[in-house]
Amino acid sequence: MDKTSYFDCAAVGSALADYKNEELIYFPNRGNAGDSLIALGTYNFFSKIGVKWTLMDDDTSIDNRILVIGGGGNLVPLYNTVSDLIAKSIGRVKKLILLPHTIRGHKDLILRMDDSCLIFCRDLYSFNYVRSTNHKLDVRLSHDMAFQVDAKNFVKNKKIGNFGYKELSYMLLNSGFEMENITKLPSVDYYREDEESMFSDLSTDLDISNLFAFGVLPDMARLSSWCFLNAISLCSHINTDRLHVAIGASC
Repeated sequence: MDKTSYFDCAAVGSALADYKNEELIYFPNRGNAGDSLIALGTYNFFSKIGVKWTLMDDDTSIDNRILVIGGGGNLVPLYNTVSDLIAKSIGRVKKLILLPHTIRGHKDLILRMDDSCLIFCRDLYSFNYVRSTNHKLDVRLSHDMAFQVDAKNFVKNKKIGNFGYKELSYMLLNSGFEMENITKLPSVDYYREDEESMFSDLSTDLDISNLFAFGVLPDMARLSSWCFLNAISLCSHINTDRLHVAIGASC
């Protein structure tokens, strides 16, 4: 069986549908513009399936509630935001649903997870790792939530574009690039320059994932994603090690 056949596009929707009569608490995974795209896809998905939800803040009570934690790549040794939230939520929430994530390390936490937890992985390696670490845990495969953004239509959104175009132009110009010049380049390098970079000596034209990291709350996620996707659409050819640059370029 082809490995991609394991991925169930409806898996997240089916899980959330079980709680359609309850209000979900959503904690978006904060980070770069790729995380903004994930957040936007999640907001779109919530609207599509018609669930009730509210954003988690410092005053939100999670006791006996349905907590949905945004997807991404935060549950790895380099970060602790998601792991800390999961650790303090086990035994308190009615249900904890982690949206499609890349997962490495955090073995002790995975072993602590019980039947109140539902873990979605966005890659087969993470899925096998979590399942082998805690075979009693409900772990499933699903696609990255960024795929819930209709990128081709979204980049043409005039309402966002009225402001987004100015922001895109300003941010690129401030980084030494004009939009018109980018369109003329045969190839553009959009490599990462953060602590996750595997190539310390690799130069890049722009790290647009950091450049357009405006936030993951609804309005800023839309603006960030619009600028991010339009910066991708300017290019005729892209070299990248950024997952969501690749996803954006493929849409």
